[in-house]
Amino acid sequence: EPDFYNYYEILNRKTGHLYSDRVAFHMIELPKLITATEEEKRTSLYRWSRLFAAKTWEEYEEISKGDESMEAAVQELQDIQNSPEEQRAYNNRMMAISDWETQTHAAEERGIKRGKTEGKIEGKIEGKIEDINSLREKLDLSLEEACGIIGISLEEYQSFRK
Repeated sequence: EPDFYNYYEILNRKTGHLYSDRVAFHMIELPKLITATEEEKRTSLYRWSRLFAAKTWEEYEEISKGDESMEAAVQELQDIQNSPEEQRAYNNRMMAISDWETQTHAAEERGIKRGKTEGKIEGKIEGKIEDINSLREKLDLSLEEACGIIGISLEEYQSFRK
């Protein structure tokens, strides 16, 4: 293919049926950037591709100039390329951020799970209370008799009501 950017989809060769509109391959061939048309050169895809192909800091700075996200990416590259101490500090910072995100996500998951469990328990308790009250009303049973039918003690019933 002569173009620097190509988009491929998975098709059935026999029927031409598209496998899925969610699966595709976007291929950027950096050596072919010189074949880009003037129209393609005005796209962000072309600029980002040039940034990926850059070999010197001067090229990085020239290509990224005026584009906030590209400038941030170049700054990130520079941070990574600094002295061993700065690299270690950078890596430690990135690991701390990753650890914090992982811990936060895990805590959220635990909270969601605990909430669901507590909700189920409360639902069951409310159901038993309703069953007891219904039995008492319909069959004119005492509280002790209704609790016995449901299979809980009077003390459990009273603790549920709190």
